Amino acid sequence: MGTHRALVARLTDEVDRMRRGRIAAPRGALLRVLGRRLLERAVESGVLVRLLPGVYAPADLATDHRVLCHAVTLASRGRATIAGRSALHLVNDAYPAPRVVQVIVDPSSHAPRAPWIQARRIPAPGPAWTLRRCRVLTPPDAVVDAWARAPVERRRAVLYDALWLRCAAPAAIAEASSGRGKVPQRAELLAILGEFIDGAQSPGEVMARREVFRHPRYDEFERQVPVVGDGRGRPVDMLHRRARLAVEIDSDSYHGAPEDVARDHRRDVELSALGYQTVRYRYRDLRDRPEWCRRTLDRIVAVRLRDLA
Repeated sequence: MGTHRALVARLTDEVDRMRRGRIAAPRGALLRVLGRRLLERAVESGVLVRLLPGVYAPADLATDHRVLCHAVTLASRGRATIAGRSALHLVNDAYPAPRVVQVIVDPSSHAPRAPWIQARRIPAPGPAWTLRRCRVLTPPDAVVDAWARAPVERRRAVLYDALWLRCAAPAAIAEASSGRGKVPQRAELLAILGEFIDGAQSPGEVMARREVFRHPRYDEFERQVPVVGDGRGRPVDMLHRRARLAVEIDSDSYHGAPEDVARDHRRDVELSALGYQTVRYRYRDLRDRPEWCRRTLDRIVAVRLRDLA
């Protein structure tokens, strides 16, 4: 009985250690801690599962993207580099993890195979670093790789999310793109990044201008026009003078601190004193509900023009 309890405690401790670290473990390390018989029992009972040959994880972490990335690193012995959106998810948990682990493998190297691994056999575009026990592309290279892997219609969203979460600086992404031999739609990528390099303050601002409010019916809006209120001037993202309407583009990541919220509130009051109504669109609304943003703005402009006539 005492021996059985000791074995259960040993297994529990090891599984808890893996859960706390959100890591996988190689068979050799588990054999040293658990022994062959206890490891076999753990797998048979479903406490541990084999993710890849010689690599195991707790069953409740078998679909955890971070654990899967670590499993690939272990199984490839560091020869596979976590890339694309998988790398960005490791940089920031808030970045949406892809359905598969995205990796880069040198054409001359062996890589583990599984339905949940998406490997590109190309030379590494730049230096890798170690993050969360994984070999990972640097954030700028990861953004470029994520852009290249994404379907054409998803590329801009992949980029905007990375910028919104501050995974990498725009100038660094542009440099990483310029240093690679072939990048699909490189001109489009550099054009978006160029807006930030030229002074754009947030991904929402760029998305509003390039994607959401780009129809000719929005031409009457002035972009980034300074409006002075209470002796202070600050650019308004979009200004419709006839409708006396100010549109501000907010991002939870860029305007989420209490001091930012207080400043925005003061700005709204100052604009109201000048006769302007302020409408704010959040980054998530622009990304997920662009048609709703257009529809509501069109209605607000129409009502304002009617009431001011």
